[in-house]
Amino acid sequence: MGETARDESRQLLHEELREALPLLELEVRLSAPLTELGGLGSRAVAQWTGEGVLRVSALDVEGVWTRDDVAVTRREHDGGVVELVVATCTGLSIDLGHAAEAVEVLDSFVDYAHFLPLLDPHRASGLAEDVEERCAGGGERLVLLDRVELAPAWRGMGGVGRLVVGRLLGWLATDTRLVALQPFPTQFSGAGEVPGFAEARTKVQQVWGSVGFTPWRHHIWCIDPGSRPLVDALAQLEERLGVAEDQPGLASDSGV
Repeated sequence: MGETARDESRQLLHEELREALPLLELEVRLSAPLTELGGLGSRAVAQWTGEGVLRVSALDVEGVWTRDDVAVTRREHDGGVVELVVATCTGLSIDLGHAAEAVEVLDSFVDYAHFLPLLDPHRASGLAEDVEERCAGGGERLVLLDRVELAPAWRGMGGVGRLVVGRLLGWLATDTRLVALQPFPTQFSGAGEVPGFAEARTKVQQVWGSVGFTPWRHHIWCIDPGSRPLVDALAQLEERLGVAEDQPGLASDSGV
């Protein structure tokens, strides 16, 4: 298949996926031990997972929905329902009122130890002074965003992954003072100066910068979840993807 034909095929795929976007549902799950004996530090830290899910009848799984690249994971349920997990993200939610415990927990997690500089248990806010200055509002929690994965077929549509993550944060970030992440190109397994790494990291940073995250230190980027840049960016993404509320022709209860 020539390059022109591939581009046309991908455009048709994206048009079909875009029609299904209004049917995407968001799910957020929190996991924390019942007591301190659970080992995670229940008062301080909870693990969370967010997903963007399409639910379709097993009878409707045909055409584009049979492609392996339209879902990160597929789950089949009784009653003939198939869940296509389009996007997934994971992280931690930290109670800043117990910052000292949170420091101990983060120090024990290899994937999260690089976020330690954000915390200062000696301060009333639980946050380092120069990061607290970025927070215009209140809130008692710090949300860390670790990994984001978007099914390949949905990439290149103009921001599906960013819209899903942004809307998930809207549900997750209640009483949250700050959201932080460390943009990293997932195709690289380690932070080494290998060919193409710096360029790939810059590209990922630009993606998160487009929704209002700004650089702090140690390659950590932060945002106040109630900030105007995030709200405006998500509204622009919805308009670009054709799913803004006031946009005509929006699908409602139709099946995929």
